[in-house]
Amino acid sequence: MEIRHGNEKGKNIAGRMDFQIKVLGENINENGEKSLSVELIPDPRRYDTEIKNGKTFWKDKYTGLVYDEKVMIEMANGMEDLPYYYSPPKVKDPLSHLLKQKAEIEKHWDEQYKLTKEYKPFDELLINLAGRKTRVVIMYVDMAGSTQLSENLDENTNIKVVKLFLMQVSKIVDLYDGYVFKLNGDCVIGVFPADENYTGMSDNSIRACTTIRGLIDHVLCPIFKEKGIPNIGYHIGLDMGVVNVDPIGAAGVISSLDMIGRDMNIAAKIEQKAGLNEILLGRRLYEVLHCSLQARCREVNLGSSWKLQDPERKGIYRVFRYDGIWNCDTTIE
Repeated sequence: MEIRHGNEKGKNIAGRMDFQIKVLGENINENGEKSLSVELIPDPRRYDTEIKNGKTFWKDKYTGLVYDEKVMIEMANGMEDLPYYYSPPKVKDPLSHLLKQKAEIEKHWDEQYKLTKEYKPFDELLINLAGRKTRVVIMYVDMAGSTQLSENLDENTNIKVVKLFLMQVSKIVDLYDGYVFKLNGDCVIGVFPADENYTGMSDNSIRACTTIRGLIDHVLCPIFKEKGIPNIGYHIGLDMGVVNVDPIGAAGVISSLDMIGRDMNIAAKIEQKAGLNEILLGRRLYEVLHCSLQARCREVNLGSSWKLQDPERKGIYRVFRYDGIWNCDTTIE
């Protein structure tokens, strides 16, 4: 469930309601159909309990938002009548996607990767969002090792490796209901619309990072090794923010819709600080992730060169490293 609250500066900040499910028992109706009775409990990984004036409150450890226990209970009891947002990936098992991509790359390695026409679903999204601010998760995925590739490979093979990286990462962004905003050199810039379903899309963006990690480690690098091509890596930076969708350009020369704003730049700056095969995310995204994903994050010290001020709070903007790895019982062969 998602709730939006105003902070003391009048700006919108994101809140999240995470519940644990406790099974109370099993019910059987007159038709023999079974159902479970469950209790929704505010997840203690996210909330601390506070008692003030005889009333119990739940305080979000990350955002600082405070909820009256009575309100929490009413929300839990009324879940059946409230909209529930869920954005599953487009395939049931991301492992099957990686297996399929590995087989296709190996089968068609000697072919040219030609695109028959320009196709950008993101343009339609921009048209729908034109003229207003919108909340998004912004992801920068930059290929590492391009200098070594250019020095050790012939031009055609170097181009093939870069195109494969851009193609496969773009497919994963799409797999998790994101959009490819731009391809910039050997970097994929992805956007996950998050105006309504910001908790689901935030989780999706991180799960996409895990799948990208699996793509590089278990698909592309093993294929490249077989071909005598040096390993590649990645730098990933992402954050949640608010951007403007407005036309940019120059009258009589060029004009197009684009996403602009400070928060686009913050995500880019975070990516620039990511080390080899490192995934970094900003404080605003971290705070609305599901507790199970937060558990795989660790705050990082970017040193004295990181001077970016927090857009909503006092002090330097906090950044976290995501340590989740590709986890599957089946080896990709």
